Amino acid sequence: MGKLADSAFPGIVDVVEQEEERFLIMEWIEGETLAAQMERDGAFAEETVIEIGICLAKAIQKLHQMQPPLLYLDCKPSNVMKDSDGKIRLIDFGSALEAHTPVTKGISASPGYAAPEQLSREIEKRCVDVRTDAVSYTHLTLPTIYSV
Repeated sequence: MGKLADSAFPGIVDVVEQEEERFLIMEWIEGETLAAQMERDGAFAEETVIEIGICLAKAIQKLHQMQPPLLYLDCKPSNVMKDSDGKIRLIDFGSALEAHTPVTKGISASPGYAAPEQLSREIEKRCVDVRTDAVSYTHLTLPTIYSV
């Protein structure tokens, strides 16, 4: 996770490990989440959604190209910020997993944005991979256009 050196992600300030848990301390980003913008202004214009979608697709692609690949698993408007310079940033890596990590406990998932396999009550059905991020990405971008 320490390899997240990219302007699409907050910088990692510290990593704290307690027993089997790992907590990332990340830089503070001045800006506003897409959720806050949508709450205030309603749905984004189609051109804006396309710009945001391209930025997010590139950010998620960078995560998937890491070795080992990192699955974001929580792409939703409250986890995407437009910083004070107008740059789109993914925040909150609390659900992220390295690809091929056995899922032995619950995966944090947001109903309405998560892929079905993330929401399964049966642990053996919680198989996540890069396609899981694609489903979450689609669930994020469509409502921003259509105000669903």
